[in-house]
Parts: sequence; C-alpha cells; structure tokens
Amino acid sequence: DNTIRELMIDRGYDINTFKKKENIYSVTSISQKCVILCELDIKLKKNNITDIIEEYELENNDKLILIIKNRINISNDIDVNIEIFSKPLINITKHSMVPKHEIVNDDELKELNFEINKLPLILSTDPVSKWYNFKSGNICKITRKNGSIFYRLIK
Repeated sequence: DNTIRELMIDRGYDINTFKKKENIYSVTSISQKCVILCELDIKLKKNNITDIIEEYELENNDKLILIIKNRINISNDIDVNIEIFSKPLINITKHSMVPKHEIVNDDELKELNFEINKLPLILSTDPVSKWYNFKSGNICKITRKNGSIFYRLIK
C-alpha cells in the first residue's frame, strides 16, 4: 500500500482520492484517472483488462497500471494508457545511490544556456523515468547528494 501511495504522490495524483478494493487501487488527478491492479498472479487476458476499463470508466487520457509477476502482452486496440511494473513494486527513488530526479519546468528551461539536442540521454524506460512517468522530450534535472547538477534529455 505505501509504495503504491508513494508512486501516486510522486506522479502528482491527489492522494485524498486514493481508494482500495481488494487488490485494485484507484486515484485521480485534475485531468486523469488511474487504476492500479496489484500483485496479480493470474494470467491476464484482454477480456479482464477490458472489464476493468469498463468498470472504472477509464477513457483515452486515463491510465491503467499493472503490477504483475508474469510477463504480459497487451494488444494495441485498447484505448487506455497501460503501464506494467514487475512484482514486487519497489520505490527506486528511496535507494541511497539514486539522486534526486525532476522535470525542468518551462521557466527554468529558459534560464538555462545549452542546446537541448546536445544533452546526454536518459531513456523513458529507465527505472527512475518509469517511476515518475517521464515522457520523451522532457528535460530531467538530476541533483546529486554533493550538490552537483546534471541535465538529461528523456528519450
């Protein structure tokens, strides 16, 4: 429960809307609903996912997060954003060796003097990028414990 709450807080969801029903969690933000299926040991099929999408009235902009033990293939004809995390879900940002990561806002970006396309890359599939749901094209500011700051382009 706590790790799922941390994931939602780190992604900017209103934790006051956090609800749990068995192994299904739901939370909302101003513009998006998110449903999390946690620790499923069953083999998920398209029908199971479609049923959940209908039950929680998820739409195109909404998100479905699956925390599962087994690998799964999701067909492309589902209109909801689906993310998959391996079980057990671990908050990688709490590890002592992981520096602070944050997205650079537009105002801060204007003050910086560098060419965005020449920045080193960090993949959107990187565990920290995946945790925060960083999107391709965003600029990530990484602040190490010694105070040094690095910037990366999310790809």
